[in-house]
Amino acid sequence: MKKNIEEILAHIKSQNLSNDELTQVAYHLLSQVVVEQQVGESEQSKAREERYQFAKERIVKSKAAKVKSLRNTLMSYFRGREGGISKNEVDKIVERLVGERIIFINASDDVEYL
Repeated sequence: MKKNIEEILAHIKSQNLSNDELTQVAYHLLSQVVVEQQVGESEQSKAREERYQFAKERIVKSKAAKVKSLRNTLMSYFRGREGGISKNEVDKIVERLVGERIIFINASDDVEYL
């Protein structure tokens, strides 16, 4: 990528563009970066949603009794898939399961399925 940027800059410099034209080129290049970033974020969002749906189907069947068991179960589901899953993402999945009233976690860290 660095080589591509250097080539683009060299090409732009060789064109002897005015300040207005340079501004237009810069604006165009920045807009392309933003579009690429948005595509990357939407792909990540889609992947997160797919992981959540995958986990949700299996968690309801597993009926883990404690939060720790639930988290360990989630970690094990993804250990062989996609190179694993972060603890942060496991926590987000658990929070979403609670938020969607699929599970309830009581004060003793027992998991109840609704």
